[in-house]
Amino acid sequence: MYQNLVDIMGFETIPAICTGDLKDDNVNNARLYRELLDKYRNNGLHPVLIHKNMDSEDYRIRVGNSNVFDTKEAYQRNVEDILRETNYSCFDVWYGRLIYDYVLDCYKSKEEVQEYFDMLNPPASEGYNSIFATANEKDNYGVFDCDEVTWKGAKLFFDFNKYEFVLFPAQNNWEALAWFPFGRFNACPAPQYHVAFAKELSQRYRARIMYIGINRLTYYLEKPLVDKAAVEEAVKLLMVADGDVYPRFTETALDIIGTHTWQLWWD
Repeated sequence: MYQNLVDIMGFETIPAICTGDLKDDNVNNARLYRELLDKYRNNGLHPVLIHKNMDSEDYRIRVGNSNVFDTKEAYQRNVEDILRETNYSCFDVWYGRLIYDYVLDCYKSKEEVQEYFDMLNPPASEGYNSIFATANEKDNYGVFDCDEVTWKGAKLFFDFNKYEFVLFPAQNNWEALAWFPFGRFNACPAPQYHVAFAKELSQRYRARIMYIGINRLTYYLEKPLVDKAAVEEAVKLLMVADGDVYPRFTETALDIIGTHTWQLWWD
């Protein structure tokens, strides 16, 4: 019988808000996350929203290990192993691995490779530069993209009744992806690379892991980016990390300017 990860460690949980109105629940759960962040900011606990049924078998599959992690000691030991691996999976390594394995392999010539790298440079146009002229913080946001939760079929994929906020003890929020791993499916990188990327986003932008799902992650920024140089740096990272969600420079810049949440998704 597989053990629920939260039960193994005895982590405190808070139910996600679920009234049946997905649009309101989306915003209210983002608000609840911020409240939990403020409440536990100084006592070593970090809130993160996860699926209630994330268990030791999910964990074993995601970390690619044949061992069973159904005891507190085994679970904690493997979390420590992932964090050690992260030290050897710095962002430069993660960046190169992702480009080589999941992007460059698709191209047939040096010219096509160069076209890809050219996409990582901001366009030189007045129209592009003008999007920074009125850059400001966007107040209304939720755990998930607002366009997705208002889609007519959204309730088939988003159900807050299935999620809960977990308070886990750690020095850093990005360690959430060692406790609740993500990746190792389809073309999605292994967990230690996601931890390395989360660490990089934390150090550069103080971005926090807000939500860990089956095939998506949500990052939260207390101070959204509006500065042109900072936005452009972040755009390059996000385009490499998730070309499905962030395929083009201008659209990605528009998506993240002033936004408190960044969404990453793998199918």
